[in-house]
Amino acid sequence: MNGFIETENIIACNAWSSWPDPSHRVKHKRHEPIYDVAEYAAKANEVWLCHPRVMKLALQMFKRIPYFVLSEYEERKLAAEVGSNPNMGMLMIRAAQVQERFSEVWVCGFDHYKGPNDYYFIEGKFDHPAHVHADNERWFNRQFEEGRIFEL
Repeated sequence: MNGFIETENIIACNAWSSWPDPSHRVKHKRHEPIYDVAEYAAKANEVWLCHPRVMKLALQMFKRIPYFVLSEYEERKLAAEVGSNPNMGMLMIRAAQVQERFSEVWVCGFDHYKGPNDYYFIEGKFDHPAHVHADNERWFNRQFEEGRIFEL
């Protein structure tokens, strides 16, 4: 999700999703790099859209039709489980959970905003106005505890 970086161990992106408009990083004075969502969408085998209300923008930015679109029902259901707006990673997890073709969901790279250059940090402080970090972390940890997701 968001910015994918190829490494020697991971050289292909099988499914990718992002908020389709990278300009919000500038608007909200984010410090993370801005990337070209069309480039990522072109390289991925599948594009998933986890924000169904922005389909028109996603089609413009991704320049292709998403393979999978998370329903508004599932997005609202997840927000109710979390207690506030879920972050992008949580939406991706739910997208994988609701697709019957996956028997298990494995995740990696979640550090719960403890890394030095996190997506939701401005000057070292978690401050994304749309997300409540404590709610997100509780939901995420509950998924591990209940065996709904597994960590690489």
